[in-house]
Amino acid sequence: MNFRSFHIVTALFFLLPAHLAIAQQPAPPGFSEPKQRQTKPDLSALPRLRFLTTVDFFPFSYLDADNRLSGVHIDLARQICDELDMMERCQVQALPWDELDTAIESKQGEAIIAGLAITAENRERYLFSRPICVFPHAS
Repeated sequence: MNFRSFHIVTALFFLLPAHLAIAQQPAPPGFSEPKQRQTKPDLSALPRLRFLTTVDFFPFSYLDADNRLSGVHIDLARQICDELDMMERCQVQALPWDELDTAIESKQGEAIIAGLAITAENRERYLFSRPICVFPHAS
């Protein structure tokens, strides 16, 4: 065995236990189970599905260069409507942040799709879906 081969064998010897240790670790937790499917609710009696959002939460909801409502929340709302076969009855309306609660209470919309904190107070007022992302808390 020449000197170069010795280094390769030695390197493999030291890397192999690390590789096995990494392979044996459990996968990190996810936010959802990819195989889990929710049953579709019967929304045939619902005349529309209007999502309420804001325009000042880039990249989630904002006005683009053409002054169109855009962002992750907008795309998600459209995807939800497509999944529910409600595209022709789906709407997204942008309001100032401080008007979202009043608009939902007065039935101007059916859902808020915005960065609403999941707090004990908000849980008393709203039903929440699973979060699509979680922001770190400020210390």
